[in-house]
Amino acid sequence: MATRHLNPALFDNAGDAFRVATPLSDALLICDRDPELTELAACCVTFESDQSVYVAPLFARSWVGNYYVIGVGNSPIPPFVRDVCLDIGWHATSVVVPARIELLNLRRLECDRYGWVSYGCESTLERLLDVASLGLMSIGALCLRVDERHPEHVEPLVNYALWHRLLSADWTRPITLQTRVTLSPAVDALYERVRPEANG
Repeated sequence: MATRHLNPALFDNAGDAFRVATPLSDALLICDRDPELTELAACCVTFESDQSVYVAPLFARSWVGNYYVIGVGNSPIPPFVRDVCLDIGWHATSVVVPARIELLNLRRLECDRYGWVSYGCESTLERLLDVASLGLMSIGALCLRVDERHPEHVEPLVNYALWHRLLSADWTRPITLQTRVTLSPAVDALYERVRPEANG
């Protein structure tokens, strides 16, 4: 049987009684960056059988209501979980965990991934994207070009733009103020998904 749990403590439960899709936090982070998936309030789902208990993150495609149970890397989703998902119309899928440095970069950016970071700053975000379209430049230089007096106010918007792939960067190295960024080739389609007025 499948039951939903909203208790974040489940994400830290590594007891012997559980077969946990590890690391759950990495799966949440990776899938939350997928524009087609919406995190369900940091919830996970527990599947129970006579032999084992399996805990995994749960996501939904917001506009069609398709539910996804996520497995991570080389921790395969057990067959009984796949069977339950099939029976109830959910999807069981695995994600590839990227290199450690990419995960560290995602951790650095995640606090600025939310829509409220750009709320009320639409004109600044659009100017940021316009400046970034001029070519490769460091994050520090980009922030200065956008707001010479308060470049530190622009950095969260740069993080937001990097998270949502509005800006391109080399993710194989730590992202710092010296990281060179440029406008993403697919920025128009991506921006349409995240611009505040589109979601308001």
